Parts: sequence; C-alpha cells; structure tokens
Amino acid sequence: FWKFVNPGLLRAVLAGPYDAIYVHGSNHFTQVAAMVAAKLGGKRLIFRSDSYNLGERSGFLRLARSIIYRLLYSLVDVALYVGLHNRDFFRAARVPERRLVHAPQVVDNEYFARAAADLAPQRDIIRAGLGIPPGHKVLLYSSKFMAKKQPLRLIEAFAASAARHDWTLLMVGDGELLPAARALVDRLRLANVVFTGFLDQRALPRAYA
Repeated sequence: FWKFVNPGLLRAVLAGPYDAIYVHGSNHFTQVAAMVAAKLGGKRLIFRSDSYNLGERSGFLRLARSIIYRLLYSLVDVALYVGLHNRDFFRAARVPERRLVHAPQVVDNEYFARAAADLAPQRDIIRAGLGIPPGHKVLLYSSKFMAKKQPLRLIEAFAASAARHDWTLLMVGDGELLPAARALVDRLRLANVVFTGFLDQRALPRAYA
C-alpha cells in the first residue's frame, strides 16, 4: 500500500485546473489519496478497477473490506467496470447503478493472429534462437508470474507428465513469482523449460509463432 507515495501529485489534483480526475485502482496510498483529493478539490472522480469478489476470505476480512470499499467508492462519480464480476463488485460496494459504465479490457486479436502468421516462415529460426530442440512441441504460458495465474502449478504438472521428454514449456512474462519459477525448474532438473521474460506487443507474436 505504501509503495507509491506522491505528495506532488496530490497538490496537482487539489489545485489543478481539471474538471475530472481519472484513477485506476485503489491498491496504493497515492491512488486512494488522489481520490480523496479529487473530491476535496471539487473535481468529478472517474474510477476504473478490475477487482472482483471471487475467492476465499475470512468473515472479518470480508466485513472490513466491504466497509472500506463502501466508504471509498462513495466518492466515485463514474465507476468503469471491465466485466460482470467487476460490476458485481461495485454493486456490492453500493455504487449506484447510474454511476456504472461498461469499459471492457480489449485485446487486438487480429493483430496477434496476423503477426504470428507473418512470422510462420521464420518459425524454425525463432525456435532455435530460444533453444527449443528440433521436433519438440511447444506449450506456451503467456501471462504475469503471480499466484492466481499458478505458473508453479504448471511447472509441476509439466514435470509430472510424459510431455517433458518431447515438449518444451515456453514461459513468457515477468512478475513476483518468476524467481520462484526459475528455482523450481532448477530443483526439478527440467531441461525443456524456457523463460523469455517480459515481451512487449511487438515481440509477443514471436512466441505465438
């Protein structure tokens, strides 16, 4: 929560010549303080989040979370929700229906499909550059290395399967669990796991190809 503390931003929100302030998320002090500063400064507050109510939590944590979010989101003039579970999250926080606006996350699938197809003639060169043995089939993981994405579970499943002999597990992305994933591969002595690190949208089609 205290990772981002930016007093200069709060002064700008309070005193700046803005009609509205857009805040994405409420996981850090600066985001929450900017929301409060927007209302103190007489600005309209537009808020976007992809939070949801799925998952296990104790009764006390659910109650505390509910109280905090109801107070915080009472400041919001427009809440942008990305999907149904996110909309239900805002509804549970008592955000009025008239303030909810659908703003889905978007992926340009046509771009990635086209780019991967264009790279198909270079497939063997790309595979060799990644150290993938000739003839191997490839299982691609492309996501953040975080607990809810379960990259460690995938590595364990790969290690327990017969696929580890003639498949390569290609793991694309970065995140807090990347060091643990690398350590697990070393501990299990898996030869056919390749980590690329983060790939931006220009480089990602190479992994898909």
